[in-house]
Amino acid sequence: MNTDDASTFISRLVDAGLAPLMAQAASEIALVVQGHGFSSPCDWLQLGLFEGYPCVWLAGSDRGHLFIPQHELNADLGEAIPTDEFYASHERIGLRANGKVEVYRHRKTGKILYVGRPFNPVIKWWQFWRRPRG
Repeated sequence: MNTDDASTFISRLVDAGLAPLMAQAASEIALVVQGHGFSSPCDWLQLGLFEGYPCVWLAGSDRGHLFIPQHELNADLGEAIPTDEFYASHERIGLRANGKVEVYRHRKTGKILYVGRPFNPVIKWWQFWRRPRG
């Protein structure tokens, strides 16, 4: 999940009563940013490597065993790049699945990339045919 979607998700959890204020959400919710670590200080979780894989576990406890399904180990997840670099190197070319999936094309290679955006408003079927009046 990109950090914008994660932040939206966290704000919805706060709105639902998980934490009284967004500023206090870090005491209940931890956001880990790939290549950076926790987005805000987190004293109740520990971040580290387990057999070469990044993982998080309850601070002060035995981390136990790490299970990663074989299909995850074989997946080509690619490199995470900062959001501003992504938008500089990709152009948005459309939407799919009622506006829940954005379609991007790499400006140099032409490779198509589909990005799920769970918090985009759903586009109703009749809105695809709306034409400006004029």
